[in-house]
Formats: sequence, structure tokens, C-alpha cells
Amino acid sequence: MSSDGDNKRLFRARRTALQMLADRGYKVKDDEIKLSLYEFVERYGDPVRRDEIVIHCEKKGEPNDKVNVFFLDESKTGLAVVRSCVEKMKLGNATNGILVLQKALSGPARTEVAQSKKYHLEVFQEGELLVNITEHHLVPKHELLSDEEKKELLQKYTAHETQEHFPFLGLDRQCCCFGALEYCFILTRQQADDVADRILLA
Repeated sequence: MSSDGDNKRLFRARRTALQMLADRGYKVKDDEIKLSLYEFVERYGDPVRRDEIVIHCEKKGEPNDKVNVFFLDESKTGLAVVRSCVEKMKLGNATNGILVLQKALSGPARTEVAQSKKYHLEVFQEGELLVNITEHHLVPKHELLSDEEKKELLQKYTAHETQEHFPFLGLDRQCCCFGALEYCFILTRQQADDVADRILLA
């Protein structure tokens, strides 16, 4: 891939990652999201190096909730790179990490991610972040119900928190990954035309 093509791909993936963090309540400057491709290349060089565009953010109102986003080289998909990212998170006092990959992690690396307890790690393929799926006009807005809202809804329909009562939304769906939802099922939906309902997740 040419440096122009790679730069544009990284630019789009990083912008979507910033939008995702903003949606999750992290402090992200508008200037960073609105950065143009030209400004991106001017800042990070040509070709852009993935290890130069790491993102560090803290959550609004929760300064101890910090996240790092790492963009990994194609050759770095093994156990060593996962542990290296965790070490960098430790240095920055971050407990949440997002790994953006060009190809799948190795088996041992996937196990390390799954078994990590103190440090919460998420994995995205770079291609998944080229487009912000939540901005698509056919994707309903997804919101997380508070415990009180969920209780009221269940009481209203005399229902239980089970798949038998509500359609289940798999956690591998991009809308769940984008919002970092750990457990969810669809309660209601609303699309832009107001004909469908709004998706509320609990």
C-alpha cells in the first residue's frame, strides 16, 4: 500500500476511535476529531508511524478512568506486543486499552487479552474503524438504560431480564463494541424516520 493510502487509512481509523471515545464519555477535543487529512500528515509525518498516533484520554468527571488506544504494525500481533501495551498503560496509569490491529492476534495474545483482569483490553481490526457505524442513517441510536429506567420498563411490561422477553443483541455487534457494552439486550428502537423505535440497551 502506498504511503498516501496508508496515511488516509490511519487518519480515518484514528478519527473514528476519537469519536468512539467521545461517545463513551472521554475527554476528546473537537479539534482532534475535526483534524483534516492534510493536518494529520503535517503533524505525524509522511509516512505516518502507528506508534506516533497513540491516543491517551481520561473520562469526564472520572480522572482515574483513563484509556490508551494503540495502533499496531502488521507484524506485531503476538504476546509480546500485548504485554508491551499493558506496560505503557501502567506508565500512564490507564486501566483501559484498545488495540487496533491490521491482522488477527496470535492465539497466546488472544488468551492474554481475555484473561487480563486489572487491565481491560479491547481489540478492533483497523478496517472496522474506517467508518463510524453509528453515523449511518440506517443504524438506530443505541443508549444504555440506567438501573432505574430498566426496572421501570420491566415492571411496565411485567417482564424479566431474559432473552425470552426481549430480542438479544450480541456483544460482537459493532454498535455494542463501539459503546463498550458488557451485557445488553434490545428493549426499544427508534430510527431517523420515527417509524421504528429507539434502541435502548440494558
